[in-house]
Amino acid sequence: MIDRRSFIKLVTSLPILSVISIPSFADVKSAMRDSSLIYLTPIKSDGQESSCQAEATVVIDKSVEEKALQLLGDKYSMEWIVWGPRFRKGLADGSRVMLRYRPLTV
Repeated sequence: MIDRRSFIKLVTSLPILSVISIPSFADVKSAMRDSSLIYLTPIKSDGQESSCQAEATVVIDKSVEEKALQLLGDKYSMEWIVWGPRFRKGLADGSRVMLRYRPLTV
């Protein structure tokens, strides 16, 4: 199996492969609507999966979104001046989604 980092190196080194279809944001959003579970794992610099993994679901409850946005604003008050409106706009127009995740135990 090829990992994301190796794929990107391969695509950028061989111009002919740059025409391969990579999923668009619309494809990802569609897949998130079709599946109730999202699997998250960071990729380490050596290309291996991190042991820090989680399962996530898309938050669709607006009151939960609002509570999370308020908590983020309280915690990151200076940064939230810039990022708060971006998050709210993105959630409203569908260009962003909020994920609820729970860490997987190893």
